[in-house]
Amino acid sequence: MEILLREKGPLTEEFAELAPTHSFPQSTSRFRLYKLVSKIRRRLLVNKLKRGGFSLIYSNTIVNGDVLQSLADIGAPVITHVHELEHVIGQFGVHWQAAKHHSNAFIAASHAVKNNLLLNHDIAEQSIHVVHESVPFAADNSPNQGATTAELLPAGPLVVCGCGTIEWRKGTDLFVALAGEVRKQLLPGEIQFVWIGGHHSEKEKNDVLKLVEKLGVSEYLTFTGSVDDPRKYFRTASAFAMVSREDPFPLVCLEAASVGLPILCFAECGGMPEFVEEDAGYVVPNGDVKRMATCIFNLYEKPELGKSLGQSAKAKFESRFSHDVHCEKIMNIIQDQIDQAAL
Repeated sequence: MEILLREKGPLTEEFAELAPTHSFPQSTSRFRLYKLVSKIRRRLLVNKLKRGGFSLIYSNTIVNGDVLQSLADIGAPVITHVHELEHVIGQFGVHWQAAKHHSNAFIAASHAVKNNLLLNHDIAEQSIHVVHESVPFAADNSPNQGATTAELLPAGPLVVCGCGTIEWRKGTDLFVALAGEVRKQLLPGEIQFVWIGGHHSEKEKNDVLKLVEKLGVSEYLTFTGSVDDPRKYFRTASAFAMVSREDPFPLVCLEAASVGLPILCFAECGGMPEFVEEDAGYVVPNGDVKRMATCIFNLYEKPELGKSLGQSAKAKFESRFSHDVHCEKIMNIIQDQIDQAAL
């Protein structure tokens, strides 16, 4: 195995510890000389990879169309792992069309992703394999990992976490609106909301902060910014609210479930209802923060119910959604494509 990164990033060294690692030569320069140098370097890399005798290319996103075009001469079958739904696919139209053209099979991160590929992208059903996203087991499931609740999250009988980049797709504004609905019945000392994650856009961050002020929920809400390990916060929380407007099968929900949190999510916004079902939390109508607030009130009044739903979520994660289960499924698909190509 060798690894080709679209470009270098903060995980490059970690990839390099696993296998020989290359980065795809890019050039955003306006100067023709730099573009020519990048083109030559790209061709040298492709020629080197051609000599490697690879039997398959596994591409881990829809946006690698130009990379797959460059690798076409290798002559190996291509699997594209689709972790994206329509809003994101629409942002990478040219790359996606090239990726689709060069792919022999697709792995969909959820049934919601598969249905989108069938309905909107004219891909044959027999070439799509559903393998839900997965995360490794938590290294340490002991509460807090040595930290106290006060050090991580605000004190309160019920703590509801959300997580993701502060942006429209992740629904940070809906999380604030959810706090506004709960504010109508519970005091800050009875419940707290915590959003874990940073921001890319100052405007989107400021818009969210203005909404916090408008709804009067500053006492109810804490924004942590970016963190290395959200599970240390989840271990001190009571529930996880997935408020994304579009999310194929968010890993952060699995991380929350892995430490025993019940999951609240919207229907028809991605694949998370496929995990939650009827025993690991609540699935409410799309965008209905009032209904989600009602579920939170139910957890507040019945703490044992929250614990029971959380334990069901944890058990489901461990039996059906860990790396141990899903990596084997992906390897079977890879082997099947290699076998078909050899016929």
